[in-house]
Amino acid sequence: MGDIIDVKKVDENARCSNVKYVVIFINLIGCPIALILLLFSILKMLCSKKRLSFLTYIIIFIFCSEILNII
Repeated sequence: MGDIIDVKKVDENARCSNVKYVVIFINLIGCPIALILLLFSILKMLCSKKRLSFLTYIIIFIFCSEILNII
């Protein structure tokens, strides 16, 4: 599988130099925001007064797996 940014030829390829900053920005800003939103959603689901259904447990499980993916 190829890389988005060719490290060896980054100065020669204009596409790599334009994409490099966008990828870094998304990784540094997007991941912490997603982590905070996922944790907030899990806490809100667990602290609700309603009884948790099977679908809610599945959603919590998916959110936990996404948190592990972010880390």
